[in-house]
Amino acid sequence: MVGFGIMDNTIMIHAGELIDEHLGLVLGLSTMASAAAGQVVSDFSGVLFGGTLEAAASKLGLRHPELSDKQRQMSTVKLLGTAGSAIGVLCGCLLGMLNIFFLDLRKVERQKKHAELQTICKTFAVDGPAQFQAERCTLYIRDSEDRFLWTFAKRWQLSDAQLSEFKSFTEEKNYSDGAIASALAELHFKASEIAHLVRKSHEVSPDEFRKYLEQQLERPTKIKLRAGGTKKYVVDAKKLLNVPVVYSDPRFEATHKNTGSGTRASSVLVCPILSKRSGEVLGVLEVINKEPKQSEKPIFTEVDERLALMMCSHVANIVDTICDDDSQLLEFLG
Repeated sequence: MVGFGIMDNTIMIHAGELIDEHLGLVLGLSTMASAAAGQVVSDFSGVLFGGTLEAAASKLGLRHPELSDKQRQMSTVKLLGTAGSAIGVLCGCLLGMLNIFFLDLRKVERQKKHAELQTICKTFAVDGPAQFQAERCTLYIRDSEDRFLWTFAKRWQLSDAQLSEFKSFTEEKNYSDGAIASALAELHFKASEIAHLVRKSHEVSPDEFRKYLEQQLERPTKIKLRAGGTKKYVVDAKKLLNVPVVYSDPRFEATHKNTGSGTRASSVLVCPILSKRSGEVLGVLEVINKEPKQSEKPIFTEVDERLALMMCSHVANIVDTICDDDSQLLEFLG
């Protein structure tokens, strides 16, 4: 029974962890539900392999007690047999629990919080531009070194129109370096990325190419907080920044030069995410290039500022709820 207890708890622990780590994240199962599912797997395995354990015990020379039928019916024998089985299973289960010392007990918790925080980042990147009527919206998380920011959804998805445009461009047989630069400007890709993407688009189907692009776009990106930059200014000042034309502002003109390409930042709105615990900056929300209207200049308004402050406060509340300490934020994000 000791062997059965070891097997039962070992299977339950590892099966429960795998279920919690994979199905639990996909289906939103609680840890308790995953543990119950692991117990089902363990009991099922016990029925299948119980005979195997008995055969192994026999090979080790552990003989069955030589008792007559009359002796087996004695109450004392039954009591001792039940007590021995119970103690054996208890000892085996306790030994099986030693598996816990070899597991990362916080792994699934980190994965769940990672998924929750990434959903927030994705929501800002995908839905943020429409809310602000702007070109781009990005949520940055401050690195523990204080000199860097991380973004986990800078360009999360390509629209069908963007994908179609890019695909038709790559199917052209004769394209110039100027055409490549123009396509990148429209899709906000860096020049260093185009050569690889063009080759990849010829190697796979359109659907596979879309999936590949999505995978590339959701990779974490680390950027440096540059002196004289808007994000550096907000992190240091801990206050919102609204700049109508960033490359003509004396404070930032050194880091935001107007290249005339139409792809650089013009109007910029940057808002800090302040910790509810310490008041320190956890990250920043950056909104780029307000969409122009016929009757208005393309600048961010007080309404946009209030919206940004509200969103950042909401993010800070979520971080305060799911993270025991501010230092866990980057850990959960990966």
